[in-house]
Amino acid sequence: MKEQGILLGILHTGRAAPFYASHSWETIPMNTSTRPAAFYLRESDGTPSHHCREVDIHGSGEEENNSREALGRLYESYCLHFNGAFRRNHPDYWKDWVNCELEKVSGKVVVAEGGTNGGWAGYLAYHWKEEDKDGQKTVTLVVLEFVVDESAFKEDGGSRIFGSLLEYASAKTGITRDGFQVVIRSAIADAFKNRGIEKEEEPQGEVQEDRGWMFKVIDPSILAGKERLAEVFGSNFIFWQVDKF
Repeated sequence: MKEQGILLGILHTGRAAPFYASHSWETIPMNTSTRPAAFYLRESDGTPSHHCREVDIHGSGEEENNSREALGRLYESYCLHFNGAFRRNHPDYWKDWVNCELEKVSGKVVVAEGGTNGGWAGYLAYHWKEEDKDGQKTVTLVVLEFVVDESAFKEDGGSRIFGSLLEYASAKTGITRDGFQVVIRSAIADAFKNRGIEKEEEPQGEVQEDRGWMFKVIDPSILAGKERLAEVFGSNFIFWQVDKF
């Protein structure tokens, strides 16, 4: 990999983790949080703070191309605040791979307007999931991706826009705020907390830890003097479901 200019290797494994660990691969856990939607909407009066709408990125027309480019610009800027996200610096990746992964789960993309210079302030890619457990139906909004522009991130980590996008998504299906839960990468919720939106004493909700993610440092310079990659990543590791391989 070094000869090909690769600085860092990444894979997702299960029972084979001990094997890869013996070959200098390091586990970096990634957490996912599950909370009632009302938790993220508790400061909202039911009226979204931003105008939101669904966008189509599946076609090959000018409007779809422009939408993908706009999403790409937001994505690149937002992901700089985290570690582990894939770069999507080729338009075909959005047109082919992203669309394919969204279609597999009947995913939708909703944008919030009112961003910097008249652009979009953020977007939410999501899908709905229903489960029946012991006769009890659970409705879940699974966040595939959530991204906001730099201004919104500095303001509150994107919390207010996230609430607007949730309100819009639930209204589209007629589900009340008390009628569903939200699954989201914990690093996103941590960004809300770090911007003062969540209180330290508030519960994290149900947290699921995925220890299948493993990395191999090819070029030690990326460690910036640290001994382990985990010291560089911290709890800021995020890998979007859309990029899964």
